[in-house]
Amino acid sequence: MALATQLSRLAHGAAGLALLVASATWSPSANAAQPHNATATGGTGFNSNSTKPFPSTLTTTYTVTGANLQIVANNAPLTTLGGATSAMFTPTLPTTTTSIQLQTVGASCQFANGAATTAACPNIGTLTVSFNRPVTNPILHFVGLGSVQTVVGDTVTITASRPVHTIASSVPAGATMTLLGGAVNLQTLSAGTSLDLVNTTYNGTSCSTITAPATQLAGCGSVRINGTVTSVTFNVGMSGRRTNFNPTIGTGLGDDGYLITTTVDEDFGDAPASYDLVEAASHILDGIRLGASVDADNTNVLNTTPAVTPSPNAVAAGGDNNAGGDGADEDGLTTPLTTLHTGLIGQAYTLSPSLSGSTAAGTVCGWIDFNRNNVFETAEGVCNAVASGATTTTLSWTVPIATTAGRSYVRLRATQGTQLTTATPTGRVDSGEVEDYMIEIKPAVRVIKLLNPTGATGRFDLGIGGTAFALAAGHNGTTNFRTLYHNSASGAPDLTVAQNITNTAITTTVSEVPTPATTALYVSTYACVNGSGATVATGTGTSVNITLPISVPGAAANGRAQAVTCTFTNRVASSALSIIKTESPVRTTYTPGGSTTYTIQACNAAGADPANGAAIADTLPPGATLSAQWGCTGTGGATCSAANGGTIGNNLISLTAATLPAGGCLNISVPTVFSSNPADY
Repeated sequence: MALATQLSRLAHGAAGLALLVASATWSPSANAAQPHNATATGGTGFNSNSTKPFPSTLTTTYTVTGANLQIVANNAPLTTLGGATSAMFTPTLPTTTTSIQLQTVGASCQFANGAATTAACPNIGTLTVSFNRPVTNPILHFVGLGSVQTVVGDTVTITASRPVHTIASSVPAGATMTLLGGAVNLQTLSAGTSLDLVNTTYNGTSCSTITAPATQLAGCGSVRINGTVTSVTFNVGMSGRRTNFNPTIGTGLGDDGYLITTTVDEDFGDAPASYDLVEAASHILDGIRLGASVDADNTNVLNTTPAVTPSPNAVAAGGDNNAGGDGADEDGLTTPLTTLHTGLIGQAYTLSPSLSGSTAAGTVCGWIDFNRNNVFETAEGVCNAVASGATTTTLSWTVPIATTAGRSYVRLRATQGTQLTTATPTGRVDSGEVEDYMIEIKPAVRVIKLLNPTGATGRFDLGIGGTAFALAAGHNGTTNFRTLYHNSASGAPDLTVAQNITNTAITTTVSEVPTPATTALYVSTYACVNGSGATVATGTGTSVNITLPISVPGAAANGRAQAVTCTFTNRVASSALSIIKTESPVRTTYTPGGSTTYTIQACNAAGADPANGAAIADTLPPGATLSAQWGCTGTGGATCSAANGGTIGNNLISLTAATLPAGGCLNISVPTVFSSNPADY
């Protein structure tokens, strides 16, 4: 009696060379992050479901309906059926990866009659692949689509069958499939809504080896579900072909066993490796994005257990990831970032990332490594809840005392749901995107102008390092904090210096210069303090050199010492001037044609402010003129301006006090002659 033999992957298929069907198409942008864990919950059989978790908290549930499609096992390695090899999948999957094993009932699909050579049944049941939260572009991996049966001793009868998967619906609607690289004997049809074999003539049970009586390979490979979906439902059909009718086999197609598993794409940051030492920050793509774009990272490196660390995109320690990292999708913020400097310690610093694609309420968190210890710490994080559909949020930090100048990094993470807190700068989450940015915390110097009295008209140009940053500043005028840094990689500093403050102290000059219109005399003093209130310099004068110390990272971060404020106080000079004119000998009458000498004494009283530049002038009465040049001597530290002593025959005495300190006097001797002509009087 002849016996029917059905080869339907009830045992492991022989491993062999993976064949790439020439007509298969694939997308080079498809990458992977997480496959299923080797665990599952749920049942087997008809109208059953099985749930498989990922290393993160994402889960996929596989549900079958109908009396002709069942779950046979929910934890089957990819080697269980079909002769699959890792190279058949995108990404390359270890053949130990676990999957759901399904079985179709071929008897549900019949050849129309004994003469018929093909059969097609478009719907023998449904398979729904659903996720516990939305996922962008999940990838389904199929193994062993196809079977063949024959009759022992009958060399001419071959009956082959295969399942055909057609998308019936998705949430949201409109999902399609794209075939990915490495697939064997698979193709998508009907604008990506149907998955079938390429060569359907007597396809066998193995994707790697053709074993007679089969003449074609089974189907193995990966398809990406395009879009952000919560579930995809397939109508599972059966199609088959036979050489001729044999009553032992009958008119029904043979059963077919096949496997399905899922991987999901992830996004990683690109900060240096020290920021992800235990577990790299990664996000399963699901729609919400920082900025307008996100890409899938970690191509062909599966994020299983233990987790990937550091990020596969990490730049070298101290590297500029704004320019040299995974910058293609870092568009939540515009670079260079808003300037962060040591003068902001104790004040607010804000960043306002843009968002897109969210379909549910979520969370956005950010961390700044203020103390530059190469770790994102909980205390350095802030988080905001965001509503569904949010397009922006504002993260605001109070810049901590533990801040120091130099190159550092910012991390942003966005997710739908509440998975993120300030305590999660690293680790896997099931939603969103992570973006890292380089930032350079700059030291800062500020100059403030005070006038006494406050209404004084004096105006001064305030400068740092030889550059005037405030012109004609009056009372309460200021340069504001001005940054000093050695490069412009994170935005041009206000003043470019040669020294890198992370290894060399910065010394600079702060100064004030009176504007040309300022003629009043002022007493100038300065007082410089750093951000912790410690005095850096005090004295009298209009300029002073200050030093910003080398950065100290970590708990001893010294950013407050790298923020210095110098205040110049200009008090209107208060002199006590007196002037006395005497003659020796004293006369009460004057003789025309006669002469005399008188003295002008100009003094500044003890305890007064210096009266340097004080002007002294006297005009002789009619009939009196200089008989010789006048002379000037100083006492008590006073000095006269350079002068020619006047012109003989002239009647004007005019000079200034080059210096006239408190207690100083100028003594001016004036030789005078009286006209002999009475009409001159």
